[in-house]
Amino acid sequence: MPDWILKYLRCPQSGGTLLLASQDSIARLVQLSRDGKLTNVMGRTVSAFSSQGLVSENGRWVYLLENGTPCLLAEEAIELHAKLL
Repeated sequence: MPDWILKYLRCPQSGGTLLLASQDSIARLVQLSRDGKLTNVMGRTVSAFSSQGLVSENGRWVYLLENGTPCLLAEEAIELHAKLL
């Protein structure tokens, strides 16, 4: 995803800006999805986390990028506060 587009995107949960997730965060989320422990806010298991994601500026929400396209649906958000600890 081009960097310039990030300034136009907003987090559906917080309304704040979005940033590319760090590779460390992505690696942890990928492992959680492989272990079947990653869920979105609706409680649905996220079985395949891609190699990219967007994180809200407050660090609480993450959204998948599928083939470079962000899935910015509030019900698909993954809450991070407890996931990466």
